Amino acid sequence: MFAMILFWLDKGVDGFRLDVCNYYFKDALFSDNPFGLGPSPRLYDVQKHLYDRNQPETHAVLREFRTLLDSYSDRMAVGEVSVASPLENPELQSDFYGNGDDELPLVFDFSYMNKKWGAAFFFERMHRWDALVPRKAWPCHVLNNHDQSRSISRYGSGVDALKKAKVLAAMLITQRGNPFIYNGEEIGMPDGTIPYRRLRDPVGRHYWPLHPGRNPERTPM
Repeated sequence: MFAMILFWLDKGVDGFRLDVCNYYFKDALFSDNPFGLGPSPRLYDVQKHLYDRNQPETHAVLREFRTLLDSYSDRMAVGEVSVASPLENPELQSDFYGNGDDELPLVFDFSYMNKKWGAAFFFERMHRWDALVPRKAWPCHVLNNHDQSRSISRYGSGVDALKKAKVLAAMLITQRGNPFIYNGEEIGMPDGTIPYRRLRDPVGRHYWPLHPGRNPERTPM
């Protein structure tokens, strides 16, 4: 993996997005996760994920990765730290900054996803994340991605939908830190409507019609 990273750094790429980077190591004994309640009957969702994520070895390899990244000038990386549903555990996500300058340069915070509209809620989450990010580190912010319903669809249609989208855009780009803008977000794009015959996401095909899967937010701009 590090040889592949070196290959692309030498090609001049600006950086990397690390997918579910807290799942890189499993328990050394490959212990089975215990069963628990989950948001869906999928085998993955009815486990307590004690042994397949957040292992201490992960931080060691991320420090090694950061050392390699910093040996090149002006390169970045952002990590997706996957948490249990609902997608909110900023205390865990901020841990992957390390001391602020020795693990990931940026880490996504998913606190705004799957939540109701509310100024008080946004205010609390904004200050909570800013306080958790280590002093040497730099925060980043995200409202949408390829796994969650788009914010303009989450917060409903109607006469206030466009106004809400503008408020969200202002909030995203005026906080301290880097804003991440998901494809189509800049034009207030809603979720697409996908008939079952065109679904390709396994989650949507398996749980239709209870769950449309992730194809609606993945429609092209």
